[in-house]
This record gives sequence, structure tokens and C-alpha cells, in this order.
Amino acid sequence: MDLSKDPNRKLEMAAIMVPGKQESLISSMGRKHAPNRHTFYQTQRLEAFFEECQHPTERHRHQLGKELGLTPTQIKFWFQNKRTLVKAQNAREEGNALREENERLKMENFETREMLKDEYCSRCKGISNEVSDHILELLQIEKSQLIDKYERLSNLLNSMGISASKRFSLPHSPGSSSDPQENFMGQRIGGISLHQDLDSTNHNDHIQLYREKQLEHSDMSHMALTISKATNELSTLLVNESLWIKDPTNQRYVIHCKNYEKTFTRINHLKSSHVRFESSKVKGLVRMNATQLVEMLLDSTKRQDIFPTIITKATTLQEITARTPGNPTGSFHLEYEQMHILSPFVAPRDFYFLRYCHQIGEGEWMIVEVSYDIFHGSRERDCHSHSWRLPSGCIVRDLSNGCSMITWVEHVEVNDKALTHQLYRDFISCGLAYGAERWLLTLQRMCERFYYNMIESHDLGEVIYSHEGRRSIMTLSHRMVKNLCTNLGMKNKLDIPHLPENKNIEIRFSVFTSTVGGKTDGLIVNAATSIWLPLSCPSVFEFLRDEKMRAQWDILAKGISFQEIAKMSYGDHKGNRISIIQPVISSGNNILVLQESSIDHLGAIVAYAPVDIASLDIAVNGQDSSYIPLVPSGFVISSDGHPGTTTGASTSTTTNPEGSLLTIVFQIQDCDASSPKHVSMEMVASVHALISSTVRSIKSALNCTSLA
Repeated sequence: MDLSKDPNRKLEMAAIMVPGKQESLISSMGRKHAPNRHTFYQTQRLEAFFEECQHPTERHRHQLGKELGLTPTQIKFWFQNKRTLVKAQNAREEGNALREENERLKMENFETREMLKDEYCSRCKGISNEVSDHILELLQIEKSQLIDKYERLSNLLNSMGISASKRFSLPHSPGSSSDPQENFMGQRIGGISLHQDLDSTNHNDHIQLYREKQLEHSDMSHMALTISKATNELSTLLVNESLWIKDPTNQRYVIHCKNYEKTFTRINHLKSSHVRFESSKVKGLVRMNATQLVEMLLDSTKRQDIFPTIITKATTLQEITARTPGNPTGSFHLEYEQMHILSPFVAPRDFYFLRYCHQIGEGEWMIVEVSYDIFHGSRERDCHSHSWRLPSGCIVRDLSNGCSMITWVEHVEVNDKALTHQLYRDFISCGLAYGAERWLLTLQRMCERFYYNMIESHDLGEVIYSHEGRRSIMTLSHRMVKNLCTNLGMKNKLDIPHLPENKNIEIRFSVFTSTVGGKTDGLIVNAATSIWLPLSCPSVFEFLRDEKMRAQWDILAKGISFQEIAKMSYGDHKGNRISIIQPVISSGNNILVLQESSIDHLGAIVAYAPVDIASLDIAVNGQDSSYIPLVPSGFVISSDGHPGTTTGASTSTTTNPEGSLLTIVFQIQDCDASSPKHVSMEMVASVHALISSTVRSIKSALNCTSLA
């Protein structure tokens, strides 16, 4: 059939063609069959409806067909073609825009490359290869001269007894070590792997970097806002009793979670499924005036002396507002502290936090502490942050009688990413490890120690004759306790091969260099383990501190009895004392034992160290004791944290008998090793045998041999 002879068919084909070509095709038809004005009206009407709806329904197609004289099928095909045309036009325009943007970016990239090339290569332009080789040769010669100078200075310092490694350091160059694993996996020392404490090293690096950084205005504003919010929250926690509730298991005050979340917006700072919260509050009397006490609590160095069994490291990173002597109000510092519960089985906690002191009344101050992210959310924070200090602190109120009333609040967020050792799981989870009660008890005991250090005493025995000698001995003993606690963090841990003896005893080893008065005193092998005993903490403490019982557990004493020739008591408990002990039968080596013991409701410590008579005479005569070498060993005792274990009666039906956790620490000086690389396997094995024998002797003396 010839379509040109059928005008109606030609009109139908025009309707289903691409809308842009309809008008020309319809116009070519005869004027009497399809007038141009009628075709234009159809196109305009379809275009207008397309703007309103691109997908007409069946009803709309029928209406348009009646209005324009077209069939619904023609209307359907027209809309399909129109949609295809619009889509193609949009794609073409988008492609053109992308091509233009691509060309623009290429041009900017080229200009940037040329600019950087001119910036970094300007110094080298016009320099020939021969001149470059000559410059490289001169740099190599200068490097060799610097290395020779470094070695000469190191030898000179070593001859003077000063460790050169503390003053100079050279970066490791490629190929400087014959063992490629030595730079990354630790040093091999006679079959023993020495692993550096990477966390502590990185912390020290970040501390140094932060000290060199200049605080910007935004940092200051953010710190001020953080401490302002923390001050308001701590003030509310201290006065609003509805935010606290007694824990039914141990009768200690903890935060009421529901009431707290109604009052404050809880924010999870540590992103982990193992996050938990610890909170506690306690109030007590401290034997020290408020001004002096606040000054000590704000000083990072003095805090290590006040809390030697809690704080192992403390550093002031930034003094935002300096502390005025005699007026602590307004003191605002950025601090770093590392805390440890004195067991090799538990990792320490690290905090970067803000500390602010605010006077709230006459003779009354509030100290606020809250964690602050010095890494600004970077990867370093995720690597090291396992604890976050929520607004915590204390109120110190002067009582005008030389004493102060203190209310202490602890609130922390902890990420238990690594599972806590089963021995200390209950002790930590119930808040005894770092709770407010432990802080206050330690503060009370140390303030009593300072008080008794200042007063005259006649209970000095037959050895110490003067008050100056008493002070010198107490200073020496305090350094002994502090060193013992600090080294329990097991920095530079040793991973030793399997030792078959005493498979049930898990012993941790570390090695460190001892310094006395700024001089290297030798290499110390540190070994420690923790065990559980079915006896109360006071019972174990009385056994270990009694010099008459020493022969039952001291393997090195070889059965020789000891006697106390001098003692200095401090505090109300008779166990808080410093003693000088000597063997009943002299062995001819002129060695005495300096021992300090202390106890409170949550735990106890017994530290001792052998000291020769000549060195002890220096301290007894009131002279400077900071140069006397000490290699302390001892015991740390604490509750096991089991609920409902307030009595140890044999008739008790509790499933968890009253028990205690005992940490045994031995530090032995290795006279044959000049560096950690040279620690021998024989030395480690002998220390392992010593601590294993001590554990067996203690269990035997306390009738606990049935324990695994």
C-alpha cells in the first residue's frame, strides 16, 4: 500500500515519530489534510503535558487523544520518544560538562607540577652530575667524622660512669644491623628475646612532640570549654546524692546510671564492645592542712611520692595557667599519668588529662580532672587509649587544726580490649583497683608518714640516734618502695624459652638499667609472679613482715634467723613501720636488710633490700642517702575482690572463701652483663628457680600446699 496516497496513515506515522520532526513531516502533507496551525497546536499541547507528567496514565492518554484527535497508542509512542530524546540530550550535556571539567583539572595538575618542580629543583638547576657527586662525597666524609666524634664522646662518658645512650642517639641506617629482625622484633640475648615497651616509648615521643608544639587559640578554647563542662559535672556529682547508690556487694558508693543519664549526656569516648564504666566516691580525714595538700596534689612530681603504689609515671605536658606558690587557685595544666595496680599480670592505664584547681570557698578547693584528646582523634589515640577519665577529682576543705576533710570522686571509662587475667578480674571489675577508696587510703597513709617524719621520736632502737638520721632512713626507704612499684610495669619484658620447672607458676621477667644519683649502677633482672592464697590480707601481711618468720620463706637466708635492731613506726597500725634487720648469726659479709611495711583496708606492701653497713651508716648519720644503691624485692598483697568474703571462719558456707592476691617480686643485679644483650640464660634460670622456691616455701608455711 502506498502511504503517500493515505493522508490519515501519514498523520498517524507523524505522531509516533520523534517529536522534534513531527511538524516538518506534517507540514509536508497537503494543506487540506493537516493544516499547520492544527499540527502546531497538537505539538504545543503534548509538550505542555510532558512538562507536567512524563508518564501519563491510560486515562490521560484517552483524554489527550480526544482533545487532539489522536489515538491512545499514538500518544503513548510520542511520550516514549520524547523521554528518549530528553535522556539523550541530558547525557550529551553531562558528557560535555565532564569533558570540560577533566580538561580544567588536567591543566591545574600540570600547572601545579610545574610550580612544585620550580620550587624544589631551583637549588639544583645548573648543577652538573660531577658537582652533585662531589657534594655527595663531602656529605659522606662529614657523616664519618660525626660518627667518630660520637664514639669518642661515648667512650669518654662511659669512662666517667655516665651512660652515653641517655645523652646521644643516632638514627638506625639501612644495613646497620646484621640481623634484620633486631630492629623490629627485639634483640636476641642468649636465647632470650628482649622486647622494648613500645607503648611507653611512643608515649614519651608524643609527650616530647606535644611539649614542642605551640598551643593555638582553638586548642586553648577547646581546653577551656572541656574543663568548664567537667567542673560543672563534678560539682553536681559532689552535691547531688541522688546520683549515687550503694553497691549491695561491697557497700561502696557508685554512680546511679539511670539518674546520671537523665542529668548528663553520656558519651562513649572509647569505640569498642568491651567498654565499661567504673565509678566511686568516698569521704575521709587527712592529716595535713588544705593548702599544703592541694599544692602536693597539683604537682605531678610530688604525686608520684604521695601515690607510689598507684602512679608509676607522671608528667606535666603544658602549664596553661601557672600555679602561684601559696595560692593554687586557677592552676590549669595538661598532664600525663600512668597507673598500675602492682601486678605483672595487669596492664597499666595511661591518661592524658586536664587538671584544674578552683577555690569554692574560704579554705575550700576543688580539683577537677578530665581526659583530653591531645592526638585530636588520630590513629595514635586508638593505639594507646584504653582508658578515658570522665570528670573526676576531689574537694579539699581545711579544718583549721592541721587536718583536712577530703571528698574524692573517681569516674572512668575503660576498654578491656585484652582480657583481664582471671586472678584480678573480680578485683578490678568491682572498682577496688583504682577506686576512690584506694586513692584516699593511700593519701591518708602517706600523710601520716610525712607527719611522723617531721615530729621527734624516741622509738629509734639502738642504731638510729638523731632526728636527721631518721629522716634520711625514711627517704631511703621511700625510694626503695617507689623503685619496687615502678618496675612492676615490666618495661623491657623478656620472653624466655620454656622452663620445665613449676609449670603451674606463671613468672614474668624484665631487665632494666639501675641508676643511683644520676650514675649507672648496673643491670637488674626483674622477676615477678602473682598467686591466690585462701587467707585474708592481714594474715599474709603479718607473716611476711615478721622478721622472726623470715627464715621460713627467704631461700637466701638459708635457715638463719633475723632480728630487728631498729624500727620507726608511723601511723596507728603497728604494721606501718620501717625496720633495719640483721641475721642473728653473722655471715661476715656486713649486710643488713632495710625493710618497710604498710597496710590499709584494701592491701599491703612489704619491701626490702640488702644494704651494706657502710652505706647504712651514711643514712643513719643524717647524710645524703640518694647515692646509696638499692636493689629492692618484696611483696604486694591485696584482696581478691570476691563479694561476701568479710570473714574467714572455717564454718562459712560461701563458695568463694576469703582470699588474697600475693605478688612476689625479686630483683637481682647481674654483675656479669654489661648490657641487656648480654643477660645469660643461666641468670634468668637461677632467678626463676629462686622465685619458684619462694612460692613453694610460702605456701608450705601457710599450709596452702594443696593449691595448684
